[in-house]
Amino acid sequence: MVLELSLVTFFIEDRNNLGSYCIRAYLVVTAVVLFAALLSEKEKLYARLARSNMMLERERNNKLTNIGAAVSSVAHEVRQPLMGITASASAARRWLDRVPPDVDRIKRVLTNIEQAGFRANEVLTNVRNLFQDTDHEQQSIDVNSLTVEALQSLQAELNDHDVKTDVELASELPHIIGHRVQLQEVILNLVHNAIDAMASVKVDDRALRVRTKSDGDKAVIVEVEDSGQGIEPQRLGSIFEPFVTTKPKGSGLGLAICSRIIERHGGQLTASSDGKNGALFKIVLPVEFTAPVPLAPDLQS
Repeated sequence: MVLELSLVTFFIEDRNNLGSYCIRAYLVVTAVVLFAALLSEKEKLYARLARSNMMLERERNNKLTNIGAAVSSVAHEVRQPLMGITASASAARRWLDRVPPDVDRIKRVLTNIEQAGFRANEVLTNVRNLFQDTDHEQQSIDVNSLTVEALQSLQAELNDHDVKTDVELASELPHIIGHRVQLQEVILNLVHNAIDAMASVKVDDRALRVRTKSDGDKAVIVEVEDSGQGIEPQRLGSIFEPFVTTKPKGSGLGLAICSRIIERHGGQLTASSDGKNGALFKIVLPVEFTAPVPLAPDLQS
């Protein structure tokens, strides 16, 4: 009888111990699962934090890029008149050093310096207005006269680089309505780019061809063609995008700004090249000017 009671007591205690072990095991497993869940949540939080930091850094870089774009565009557009002032001042010094000084030539050079100074101020004003996407006063423009003035302002640079210039101006070209300084800056940029593109070819092979013609009574066309090494055909589709450049030290903004200016005049700027025998840039401007085309967001400040 006593033995039976002992066995019953043992089994009861053993069952109690087993239940205790099960409870402890359950608690341990639960703790492990909770710990794993906490670790997983912690990793997710760190990942979200890293993405947030990346987005903030990207936003900061974008703002810095926009600031850099604005500064670069101003520097790019104002460089031409400043280079003209420098070249004219150097020429004036040479005429002063002559015995006797050539007063007439010095007066002409000083006039060029004054005009370049005014143009630099107009460039700054127009670049600011371009980024603000505001309209400007329009005027009747003789494209032939505009083209000749642009070439004359770059004549010293053309001579320094031994570039032969062939100019063909169509007679009785209809006037267009637009912003004179902006359109002149487009031609200046295209001619300057052509000079840069021919720097690597032989001196005897450097030829710049500038032509104007009309497309009936609908549009006026200006073509700027160089004899450089050309542009790879696969890159032609992107050269008018901001920060895309074919120059080692280019800002990638010159052609983008030129394209936007022409678009705002209701026209089109295109480029063609076989990648070997120079490049041809073609400006098409409507004779009847339409409403300005809004500036693309990627060039707005």
